[in-house]
Amino acid sequence: AVKAGVGEREQLRATLRASIDSADLRAFIESEETYPEHFSANKQKIRGATPIKLKDEHADLRDQVSERLYKIRCRVVHTKQDGSGQGEELLLPSSSEVEALGPDIELLPLIAQHALVARARRP
Repeated sequence: AVKAGVGEREQLRATLRASIDSADLRAFIESEETYPEHFSANKQKIRGATPIKLKDEHADLRDQVSERLYKIRCRVVHTKQDGSGQGEELLLPSSSEVEALGPDIELLPLIAQHALVARARRP
C-alpha cells in the first residue's frame, strides 16, 4: 500500500474493513455502561476525536472507528510546533484529555487481535 501511494488514513480504514466486523466493534462499544457516551457524545473530551454515530445505519462503524483512531493518533505524533502549521495541538501525557483516552486505548487490543487473526488466515 505504501508503494502504491495509499496514505496512512486509507491503510487504517482498509485494515479495519478487512479484519473486524462492525458487529464486533458495536459489541465492544456497548460492553461497558460508559462507552457508548464516550464514543458518541457530540462534545468529545478529546479534541479532534470524531464522535461515532451508533444509530446511523448507513455509516460503516469500521470507517468511523478508523477515522477516530487516526485523528487521535495524529494528536499524539503531529503537532503545530513541528513547523508544519497543520493539525491539532500535541496530545501530551500530562494533558487532562489523556485521562479520557481509556476506552479508545481499550479498543486497540481488540482491533490488533482481529488484524492478526485475519492476517494469519490469509493464504
